[in-house]
Amino acid sequence: MKVRSEQLPQSLFFTILLLLALEIVASTFFPIIGLVRFRPAFNILIVLYVGFKLETPFVALVIFAIQYFHSFFSVEGWAAGTFAGIIICMIISYLREMIHFSTALVTIVVVEIFQIIWFIIASLLLYLKTDNITYVYEKFFRFIPESIIIALVAPYCFTILDRIWHSRNERKLLGDVS
Repeated sequence: MKVRSEQLPQSLFFTILLLLALEIVASTFFPIIGLVRFRPAFNILIVLYVGFKLETPFVALVIFAIQYFHSFFSVEGWAAGTFAGIIICMIISYLREMIHFSTALVTIVVVEIFQIIWFIIASLLLYLKTDNITYVYEKFFRFIPESIIIALVAPYCFTILDRIWHSRNERKLLGDVS
């Protein structure tokens, strides 16, 4: 969907509020129930949404803002995530015409594939920085269940993000007057 420049700040603000709410839940609720090392990367889901759905020249800035606010909750740097997100969005831009989210299953599979690509890019950057493959292996085994959870909630989050990023006029055209 094309995003008008005057719509961008408001939609980005609500997207960041959603990210902050998800990050707070992930950093407080999961440890309370005993999942101390379980940290689903909701920032990746939101960046994938931006890559899949938004057509704006400000995609890199939107990714930067998302990664910056995610860095408040993560020890991993925002720079690697921003770089990985921009690379992913470049790949998506070439494949955008072939990707259609017609069902929840398609959304889940496509999100999982792109999360794996994200993991490969981020792990490569981490390995180049630390020269320690052991941490990458450990991260991979934590990544698998986290990425599956993210992929399973992707259809619901994409629906919420669609409502945030659609302008009021587009919603009226689609029959939604709320």
